[in-house]
Amino acid sequence: MKASGNELDLRALLASGQSPFPIIEERVHGLAPGDSFDLLAPFEPVPLYDHLRAWGAAHTTVSEGSVFRITITKMADPAVPRYLDLRQAPPPEPFIRTTDALAELAPGHCLIVHLPHRPTPLLEHLEAQGIIWEEQEQPDGSCQLYLMKADDCPCR
Repeated sequence: MKASGNELDLRALLASGQSPFPIIEERVHGLAPGDSFDLLAPFEPVPLYDHLRAWGAAHTTVSEGSVFRITITKMADPAVPRYLDLRQAPPPEPFIRTTDALAELAPGHCLIVHLPHRPTPLLEHLEAQGIIWEEQEQPDGSCQLYLMKADDCPCR
């Protein structure tokens, strides 16, 4: 992976078989509204586009020969919930990343966390912290949690 200024080149990372999603997600969430950066990829990353929308970002894609340049721009809509797909993350990373994201979450905003199964230890922690949540079992056995810092969370 090569990053220079506002450009993140994913070709080496993808060639090594690693997932770029956590790196891209971190970079998107680090942007201020209106800020942007470019991704360089050897193919058009269509599955990424839904994640970008869930993370509150827009994109434009341009083919430059054998490379796709995806310009990602953080949108200003605070009602867009933050989304973490942690189904592939090894323990205890889902617990840590979820609690870290909650600490950064502003009141009235939501966090959606997709996990490989019902996270009993995390739910016990959330209850102890007074965090409001809803859980939804998915057809594949995974679990989505809708975490809220206020009763009027617009995430659903």
